[in-house]
Amino acid sequence: MNENLWSYEYKKETVREKRAALLLQMKESDGEDSPEYRFRKEIFDHRYTTKDGQEIDTFIRGWVLLSYYQKGFVFPGDRNRAHGEADETLKAWFADREYEPESMEERVVLDELYNMTLLYLTLCEDDKNFGSLILGIGRMKEDRLHDKIAHTIRSMAVDLPKRLGMERQFKLFTRAAREAFRDRYGKDL
Repeated sequence: MNENLWSYEYKKETVREKRAALLLQMKESDGEDSPEYRFRKEIFDHRYTTKDGQEIDTFIRGWVLLSYYQKGFVFPGDRNRAHGEADETLKAWFADREYEPESMEERVVLDELYNMTLLYLTLCEDDKNFGSLILGIGRMKEDRLHDKIAHTIRSMAVDLPKRLGMERQFKLFTRAAREAFRDRYGKDL
């Protein structure tokens, strides 16, 4: 399968079942022993799980865990808890290790973090409460909604890592989030 086409389609698709079908196509095209297929499959199986009959996206789960700290630290011990949850999230995102620059592994992890960010952007756009003006009444204009989304993404991908002193550890997420936002809205965070 054409690597560029594969990466593009797979990282842009946010529906789990469609991503599974694309992964199966890669397996059929490149073979089960392809290092890229095996790595993507490992991430896919880890990212999409089921618990008590509920489908869970562990990447979005990590995002939600960290979102508690995006505005700062409220209680004593929050900084230590945030560091622990950040480490746990980075591990869940496969971003807890150093990859060779431009390697297949780095590209695959970047694609997955890009995809997670796209999914989050879609959830924000579709959430009536996120885009509401007051108490769910009225809807923000599109440019104002995009500004609110940009602020949210920036606080998670840029400000939080800075606040935690973990910019290096979050560099893949920061890069993927910036790229996803730029591709979706045509502007930088």
